[in-house]
Amino acid sequence: MRGTACRDGYRLYLFNLLPAYRALEAGLQMHGTRPELAGLAQAAVYRAPALQSDIEGLASEAADPPLLRLPDGQDYAERIETVATQAPHRLIAHAYVRYLGDLNGGHILGRLVAKQFSLSDACLGFYRFPRIADLDRFKARYRAGIDRAPLTDDQSSDVIEEGVLAFKLNIDVSAAVQKAVAPRGSL
Repeated sequence: MRGTACRDGYRLYLFNLLPAYRALEAGLQMHGTRPELAGLAQAAVYRAPALQSDIEGLASEAADPPLLRLPDGQDYAERIETVATQAPHRLIAHAYVRYLGDLNGGHILGRLVAKQFSLSDACLGFYRFPRIADLDRFKARYRAGIDRAPLTDDQSSDVIEEGVLAFKLNIDVSAAVQKAVAPRGSL
C-alpha cells in the first residue's frame, strides 16, 4: 500500500497464496453440505482460478525469477488441509479471513496493484468477482452465513482460535515473500 512493492514479489505472493486457496476451496466443496459450511461453499467467491490466471499473466517474456514455494506458503495450505480433514468447522475462520478480506479490501488493493505495476485487467482477476452481481449484498449474505453457523460453544471457540492462526499464517506468507525478494526489492 506504500507503493514499494516489486512485481516479482507480488507474483511470488500470489503463487504462495494459491495452495491455501486451493485447499480451502477443496475443503469447502468436500464439506459444503454440512450445516455450518453450507453458506460458505460458493464457487462465485473462489479465488484459485483467478489467482492461477493472474500468476500466468504476470509472467513476462523476459526471464522471470523462478517461483518458489516458500515454507510459509506450504504451511498455510497444509494447515487448511488438516482442518478440512480433522475439524471442518474451522474452515469458517479461513473463509472469513480470505474471502471477506478479498471482498472488502480487494477493490482497493486491485487499484493499487494495477497502478503500481501498470497491469492490464488480464492480471487482476484476483480482485474481480464477475459471478457476483451485487457485491454488497453478497458480502452481507456471506457474513450472515458465518454468523448463523450452527456451532457448539466449543466449536465457536475453535473458530476464533483458528481465525487468529489464519491471520498469522497470512502475515507469515507476506513476511516470507518480503524476505525472499529483499535483495531485488520489497513486496
